[in-house]
Amino acid sequence: MKRLADHVKGSEAQYPDERLLILVDLDVLLSQTQLHIETVFLTLRWYQIQKSVELCIASYNPNAGSYSLLRSIRRYAQNTGFVADDTLHVVTSEDLAENKSSPEDVVTHIRQQGMRVIVYLGGENFTPDSDDVLNLNFNEIFAPTDVNPAQVVPDSSLTHLITEKELPDKMQLCWHGINDRENLRQFLKSDVRWGEVDIRNNPNTNRLMARHDSFKKSPKFPGEEVLELSEALDRFREQDRSVKIDFKQGGEVVDRVIEILREKGFRDSELWFHADAWVIGISGFRKITSAFPDAVIQTTIDRLAFWIATFPFIGKWLMRILSGWSMNRFLLTWESRYKVTVLQRMEKWGYPVNFYQIPNLEEFLKAVLLVPASITTDFNFPEWGYYGRGSGQDLVWHEYPK
Repeated sequence: MKRLADHVKGSEAQYPDERLLILVDLDVLLSQTQLHIETVFLTLRWYQIQKSVELCIASYNPNAGSYSLLRSIRRYAQNTGFVADDTLHVVTSEDLAENKSSPEDVVTHIRQQGMRVIVYLGGENFTPDSDDVLNLNFNEIFAPTDVNPAQVVPDSSLTHLITEKELPDKMQLCWHGINDRENLRQFLKSDVRWGEVDIRNNPNTNRLMARHDSFKKSPKFPGEEVLELSEALDRFREQDRSVKIDFKQGGEVVDRVIEILREKGFRDSELWFHADAWVIGISGFRKITSAFPDAVIQTTIDRLAFWIATFPFIGKWLMRILSGWSMNRFLLTWESRYKVTVLQRMEKWGYPVNFYQIPNLEEFLKAVLLVPASITTDFNFPEWGYYGRGSGQDLVWHEYPK
């Protein structure tokens, strides 16, 4: 993927005024495993988002018309966010001159349409007539390595394709679980604007603190570091960061959090609140809305994902109820089997989605390719120099080699 990314960037610099195109041999692609097929469509999805090059998918199957080709593409790309719409070029044997059905013929056909092919993704049955065309063989991209997988990043990894600087600007990123000073320090070293703090009342001091687990579930252990909400918010203000408050308790905790945020001078645009509906209730959400009407107010929809995905009329009715309770963003766990369908339906209905519980950088980049409104993650991405500890749920934190 690094060769692909480097070649595309080089071609963009060399031919700034031309229509550049990546050509994919669908017949060869479908001979790969489902995992590899998905990886290719994720890669193509990245270039759809970038809008810097055009994409073409070709099939030489004499029985494959444009309609059946698009249907196959949608079937195999359904979990990647790849969009098979009018911007995608498709070429079948019926588009080519009689008795011509080779990759070279497709390249000629595309050039006649006024586009320059810069990459051919396929097998060994293509010989480029110019050094300007990068011929990438799927068998090379996905070839197994003799090196210990734990010590090497596969060529097919999205980390070779997408850099931190290229992430979409419109998508909000939030550092999850800043519940101790070390995680706070790591967050403030980063360029991430939003940071999430879990809020509980310390029963021993009656002060608001950052902690994921309840004291009943995980009693305070010897040497446990206490990060109070007031201290965390002061550091956020010093570094001009925005805060996401995750309520782990309701009742008077909601009133106290509202009061301290006002004291610290946070504006609505710098605030994002999350709570499960059963934790703070409708009254809690309405208190927050009254105090900060333009803030992000979010709740979880994992339990509604099935209804949204399979019975959209019921799902849409449920979402209307939640939005009537002042909620304007909705959290969906990344492991949800319905995540792509739910995201697409929610976007169509006008409800922003936040993905959550993303285990590593590779999965994070897959989430980025779906372009939700926001992503909340631990930022345990040493590949990018980020060493997020996580929220400390069940007294477990991310650890890194010294």
